[in-house]
Amino acid sequence: MTWPEFFWDVASNTFATMIGIVFGVPVALWIERRRQHKDDLANAIRRNEERRTVEERLRQRRATLVGLLDTSLVVNLAALQTAETEIGRGEHVFTSGLELQTWDVLKPQIVELIDDPAFVARLAQYFAQLGIFDAMVTQRISWDVAYQGSGLLKDRIVQLGPELRHEGGLIREKLRRFAG
Repeated sequence: MTWPEFFWDVASNTFATMIGIVFGVPVALWIERRRQHKDDLANAIRRNEERRTVEERLRQRRATLVGLLDTSLVVNLAALQTAETEIGRGEHVFTSGLELQTWDVLKPQIVELIDDPAFVARLAQYFAQLGIFDAMVTQRISWDVAYQGSGLLKDRIVQLGPELRHEGGLIREKLRRFAG
């Protein structure tokens, strides 16, 4: 190889390398940016879809729990009416008929899914009052009718029943807001 050939080979290789760098690097960077943009877009779509799926599951779970709690409230409102009426007439009852287990089971989940601490506290207080009503009915069942406190307890049960039914109705109305 002669010096002029070597010079032309070096010059052509250098020129080709420079052209490759000048045009190739920006093109490679552009291609890489486009690929990264597509990956970012696909990841964003996937995350958005996952978020929607999680939100839908939470909505369905909340609706199910609210439905179960509403059913419990309906049963309890009817039981309150029955116990209040029968005790008010002086009839002997064998149970209050209140259903308190659903609240006990659902309480931890309701606290997580209903984002209204004041309403959750109101629910807890209501079910605590139902527990007190149930205890009063149970106490009256165990007492002899001739016992002096029996009449006072009867009066308190008859007074508390309508109050609890009214509050239960208000709670059911507010609870519907969380069903959807």
